[in-house]
Amino acid sequence: MSVASEAGMDCELCEKSLVDLLYGELDESTSAQVRSHLEGCDGCRQAYEKLESGRAFARKLVIEPAPSLSKVRSEE
Repeated sequence: MSVASEAGMDCELCEKSLVDLLYGELDESTSAQVRSHLEGCDGCRQAYEKLESGRAFARKLVIEPAPSLSKVRSEE
């Protein structure tokens, strides 16, 4: 995916690209432009850090398997 403009990366384009950057879905050029923008923009960098924190938190969640349908029916 490429969302960079010839004029460079602005906050609007950067913010639209943060999730794709987080999941490694940007092409090399766009990824480099987003990372460059993050180095110089506190607001976008903070937004990216929040996404990273949220993803790290979600990875720690324990996902329990759903009970089998027969078990649920026997409890009714």
